[in-house]
Amino acid sequence: MDDSTPTTTVFGVEVDELPEGVTPLEVVVLVKALDEAGDVCIYTRESATLTMWEAMGMLQMVADQRRNDCLESYEAGPD
Repeated sequence: MDDSTPTTTVFGVEVDELPEGVTPLEVVVLVKALDEAGDVCIYTRESATLTMWEAMGMLQMVADQRRNDCLESYEAGPD
């Protein structure tokens, strides 16, 4: 997020602002971190009531959207 993007806090996580009238229901978070040895590691956390299948589906949906964004950017070529 850059400084010009409005943000909000959803379940304690700062995110780009959601559209007006949207009510957050659940959250899944992927965290890139450094462990005690200085190695990069990944952690996931989700809302207590979110099922494993819902969390995986949400993460897959984000991966698909980002993949499509990359493909569209590649096909458009350099600006």
